[in-house]
Amino acid sequence: MVLRWIPFRMAEAISELRMKGGYFLPKWLGKCLKKIVWLFVQFRTAKWESGEAWEALFIIVLIVRCVTGEIDDVVVPLHFDDNVKVKFNEPFSAVDFRTKSPTDFIKGIPKDGEGISIYYPDRTRYEELDVILACWDSNGTRSLYGYQLKEDSIIPKAFANTNMFQGRYLVRGLPTSTVSKRHWRAVTAEELDVFFGESAKHWSAKSWKRLKEGNTLSGVPKS
Repeated sequence: MVLRWIPFRMAEAISELRMKGGYFLPKWLGKCLKKIVWLFVQFRTAKWESGEAWEALFIIVLIVRCVTGEIDDVVVPLHFDDNVKVKFNEPFSAVDFRTKSPTDFIKGIPKDGEGISIYYPDRTRYEELDVILACWDSNGTRSLYGYQLKEDSIIPKAFANTNMFQGRYLVRGLPTSTVSKRHWRAVTAEELDVFFGESAKHWSAKSWKRLKEGNTLSGVPKS
């Protein structure tokens, strides 16, 4: 039997868990659950087939995978101990979070730390960067992974920064190429399905047209 979540029923369940289990959940986990619910709102209210919806869905799954430790080895090529703390947009210091320079933004991510942090500078759009995943090993050494998101198949003109990022990924909603370009590693359609999992792969960009034509309400954003 295959179990699939309906997106906004999942959001309601997570919200309920956070509210009723708030006293028992670790603070960092409560914040992650709150952010997932917020991203589901962004996914639901975004314009149909938009980049904003694509970004929200990707980050929802990214948070869930990091929190649960269910890593796919391609889009999230990490290996870490159980019970690692996962944070969203923190820690961050010394730099304006809305800086227009991605290089300056990265300066705000501490070089020494612990656990995993996901950064989504959503109010400042960078051509070459949408999401940053930072992780610190047991010695406190930082590794950075950069993601360039697009709901269609367009390849960015900007080159990936090979000096700052250990991994640099093109995450396209409609990938047409598996060839690495401008130092980006293109994620294939099959790899995306693995990353999104049984539920979310049916909400992803490749399914939006079918869902719209079928007039379904299984959770894709509607304008």
